Amino acid sequence: MKEKVCLVIPAYNEVGSLEGVVKEASRYSDTIIVVDDGSRDKTGDFCIEKNEKDVYFLRHVVNLGKGAAMRTGAIFAQNLKCDFLVFMDADGQHDPQDIKKLVDCVKEKKGLAIGKREKNKNMPLAMKVGNFSLSLLIKTLFKLSVEDTQSGFRAIRLEDLDKILWTSCDYNVETEMLIKAKKNQISIFEVPIKTVYNDKYKGTTFIDGIKIFLQLLKLRFYD
Repeated sequence: MKEKVCLVIPAYNEVGSLEGVVKEASRYSDTIIVVDDGSRDKTGDFCIEKNEKDVYFLRHVVNLGKGAAMRTGAIFAQNLKCDFLVFMDADGQHDPQDIKKLVDCVKEKKGLAIGKREKNKNMPLAMKVGNFSLSLLIKTLFKLSVEDTQSGFRAIRLEDLDKILWTSCDYNVETEMLIKAKKNQISIFEVPIKTVYNDKYKGTTFIDGIKIFLQLLKLRFYD
């Protein structure tokens, strides 16, 4: 029997890119869950209007944060008959064709597969600095080597979800997921992926970076 792939897409003010992402991603996944995280544009209207087979649209009334949207989608996925859970951003920076690469990595090696983004000339300098700093910090505190700690494109077997399930609501969801995988002896693999850095790309802010730093200290010394 073919193993099924469930894709979770957290979306906040993504009406310009969401339809294209969903359409393309449907070629590489069996089920798609879009979570509109209290968008202020017409993303919510788009979700309400669409009624496609194997595409579920969930909605937060208010903006709770990327981590909260991912958690809503992940918990909903537990009720569906699928084998692999993939997370992908809605802004168009990821190539849906790479869904297969991540899932194949999980099939072959088992564990958590992270889409490692290209460090090309279009990658924002702040992202390069932030990723390098977080990578160094995680390696120092947890002896865990991950180059692209903040990549939101990742895959895992659904049966392993509870071992990495996070409580973070903001962009620190990615780092919490990594640390919980490490603590629960889930191997982490980085898979090179194609990346488009467009004007819509948001990423983590300086304030997010401080939150992540404090989160890592808490996970290392208090949890």
